[in-house]
Amino acid sequence: MVVEMPENGGSSAPRVLFVMTNIPPASLGGAEHLNLALLSDLHSRGWDVSLLGRSAGDPTPETLGIPATRFRGLRARSHYGYMLKLFLWLVANSRRHSLIHFVDADQLSGIGLLATRWVGVPRILRFESEERLLRERLGRARIPFVGAMALWGLRSADAVVYVAEALRTEIVTFLRYSQSALHLIPNAVDVERYNRPPYPDRADVVVCPARLRAEKNHSMLLQVWQRVVASLPKAQLWLVGDGPLKDGLVAQAAALGISDSVAFCGYRGDMPEVYRRSRVCVLLSLSEADPLVLLEACAASVPCVASRVGGIPSVIEDGVTGLLVDPDDTDAASRAIVGLLSDRGLAAVLGARAREYVVANRSFTGLADEYELLMRQLMGRGQR
Repeated sequence: MVVEMPENGGSSAPRVLFVMTNIPPASLGGAEHLNLALLSDLHSRGWDVSLLGRSAGDPTPETLGIPATRFRGLRARSHYGYMLKLFLWLVANSRRHSLIHFVDADQLSGIGLLATRWVGVPRILRFESEERLLRERLGRARIPFVGAMALWGLRSADAVVYVAEALRTEIVTFLRYSQSALHLIPNAVDVERYNRPPYPDRADVVVCPARLRAEKNHSMLLQVWQRVVASLPKAQLWLVGDGPLKDGLVAQAAALGISDSVAFCGYRGDMPEVYRRSRVCVLLSLSEADPLVLLEACAASVPCVASRVGGIPSVIEDGVTGLLVDPDDTDAASRAIVGLLSDRGLAAVLGARAREYVVANRSFTGLADEYELLMRQLMGRGQR
């Protein structure tokens, strides 16, 4: 079933279409919500924005005044049916827009870019993942030629926005873009949304906001946590997020004897409140581009312990705005967490510096300004 967006009623404003694999709340990652916030901001600036994607949830975009076209009732086994519907919809409707933005580099974005390759509408591709993950996504195609077609489409965008300098070389070598097509626009956060005082009587809570997937390295985090509670028996670990590894992680926590101190919280829509109750944020991922959860924690003045991979060092400066460890070093990670829980003064200093960095360099207003400038440049500073 396709639920269509309404016509724009003859508006002369530039029509911008954002194409997302999933529309929140069907997909609950920070990247999806960041793009929804960007849409809302552009809408408030007078742009005629709309959204195309798959959803089985409530009409979150519509509550923000953003029209959406949804392909409803499509489950994972209908992936190729969704891909075909997306392709045909874009072939039929892409010329109605002034610019099309594909939110992340994956099979669906590649097929969408292929569908719009010859229509004369500027197209932006946002690159948020490392090359390894992109290769995995393209390699999952059960129909042999789909991955090759998607890659062909991904290489045809008019501009590529990437979120961390660590990704630049990968984009040039794998997607074969020229340097002039690349635009670094890091992730950003609504700094005021997270500017809330912490609860004065909060417990020793360490929060890990991440999907329960292999690259987030929760299995090692549980090993680290076993060492943390050996030193601080009252400490609590909150795992915020859902994912396919939950059952295995629950079993691992039981086997390690730490179930009483580990809470599997699932998805939480009230992250500012979660951070108010947390003393430390931890993210020991094996790979990351520019993690939003660290920006959110920094905006909330919560000190972070994170792995020294990908774009994380551009957010966390070791010993200045947080602590960095190698993603396989359980000793260093446990020492860092115990140190921040035990030394409230150090935690407060690192948390304050982290917020200062985010306010000065990662405010959402700056991201929206950069996007607006890029879109106007691609449209020749005119309106279609």
